[in-house]
Amino acid sequence: MPVTCLFEQAAHPGVEDIRPMRHARFLILITAILLVLAACQGGGSGASGAATDGGDGGGTEIDEDAVTGEVRLSGGRSSDAEEALLQETLDAFGEKYPNIEVIYEPVPADYATVMAAQFSAGDPPDLFYVGATGEAAPWIEQDLLEPLGPYIDGNPEIGLDQFYPRLLAPFQRDGETYGLPKDASPLALFYNPDMLEAAGVTAPTNWEELQAAAEALTDGDVVGLCLGAEIQRWGAFIYQNGGAIFNEDNTEMVLDSPETVEAIDYLLGLHESGALQTPAEIGAGWCGEAYGTGQAAMTIEGNWMVSYMDNDFPDMPYEMAELPQGTQQGNLAFTVAYSMGVDSPNKEAAWVLLQYLSGQEGMANWTSLGLALPARADVDPAEGRDALVAGLEYATAYGFPSEWIPVQDAFNNKLTEVLASGGTGQEIVDAAMAAAR
Repeated sequence: MPVTCLFEQAAHPGVEDIRPMRHARFLILITAILLVLAACQGGGSGASGAATDGGDGGGTEIDEDAVTGEVRLSGGRSSDAEEALLQETLDAFGEKYPNIEVIYEPVPADYATVMAAQFSAGDPPDLFYVGATGEAAPWIEQDLLEPLGPYIDGNPEIGLDQFYPRLLAPFQRDGETYGLPKDASPLALFYNPDMLEAAGVTAPTNWEELQAAAEALTDGDVVGLCLGAEIQRWGAFIYQNGGAIFNEDNTEMVLDSPETVEAIDYLLGLHESGALQTPAEIGAGWCGEAYGTGQAAMTIEGNWMVSYMDNDFPDMPYEMAELPQGTQQGNLAFTVAYSMGVDSPNKEAAWVLLQYLSGQEGMANWTSLGLALPARADVDPAEGRDALVAGLEYATAYGFPSEWIPVQDAFNNKLTEVLASGGTGQEIVDAAMAAAR
């Protein structure tokens, strides 16, 4: 139970109860109240005296060099390479802050379920991953995440203005911030330069060129463009056509627009011509595999494609370009944040770690090998990521309110049905909107 609740229950006896007390008992009660109040002002942190209120209401200042104790860090387990790089980053943190011990608790599977159990028990980790889709919205709405505004205001060196602003949107509500992105990736067009040269086409920059290139590259067992049957890929085209999934402040779903339908119909036309196929139609697990095996000349994926190609298909050439634009540039970016729980016990130590990992130094360490892209503009990405980094400037973060998940599922299910049996973009949009709560 939070300290504030204990204070409300135990420290407000009625006046008639206080009057008969002897002087000594009264002093004991007052002393107890003052001690509890002091604990409340400390933010419930298990770290030793390092936080102040700034003196002017400007936020919770934390002297990071004075913080001691331990901090539990948790997240969904990723690849061995990412786990090793994270450990290197945590080791660098330990050298800088030797008085703070980081206890890393990766969750190998069912991350959201494991976290739900810890939230329910009132014992979440001190710092943990929060996905932009499926986790951020419900956890914010259920008041499970600690508001970071006071920490950010009191410690402006975090440089909030250096984050790509749209990446922050999934972790903000009503002017408050509940998480800071740890990394990000938008989408890019990956293409086989040898195949494009043989077909006499260049990397497409707009929809007309994309259609022409995809058709020219489709030959025999090779399809011009592989694209997953999901709004996580098709949605980029919605934004390129001037449409959107939600409005700017994520308060209203605007998927049912003529611009959305037109974008979907454009891609359905490519599919009908045979120039666009899904991984399932190609016989691949995903578009990266279809590209790596030479069955697709182009695909649209994120930064994860780079390490996959380098590891699994080192001899297959690839180059990257920004997504071809429609009436405008548009993209989707995928991100995960670091957040603290409302019930996390070691908030001062957690903030020091959060500030390091999402700050310039820690993020530079974490993204140095190119396994992820920086979520900050003041951190240089790994070489060869220019097209991806350019996309971050205008990409919309794929993270929407809680009612989005059933809509996403309905969109993807109807899209798969239409691709198999025929149909229109309007039918897909209608099915998605029917699932809105």
